[in-house]
Amino acid sequence: YLLAKAYEQMALAQRGEGARAAFVDLAAREYRAAIDLQPTSAWYHAGLGWTYLVRAEKAKAQRAFATAAWLAPKDPHMQRYLRDIYKSWPPAP
Repeated sequence: YLLAKAYEQMALAQRGEGARAAFVDLAAREYRAAIDLQPTSAWYHAGLGWTYLVRAEKAKAQRAFATAAWLAPKDPHMQRYLRDIYKSWPPAP
């Protein structure tokens, strides 16, 4: 998880799309590995959802965020995070 978060931060710091995409891919790989080890972590699913969102994979992002919400229905930090994500969600074409 920590490596995934590091790659996420590195992706956000990149100016070039190629470098950003590479770090997002690395973050996604690490989030999937973290989910394999601890599938009940809402934060891991939310992180994976973020990688899908950045890659414009809307259906996968929605599934990951829905899983995160289901796993942590009473966690106010998770619910606020997901609410903020949906508020900034790109509008449908």
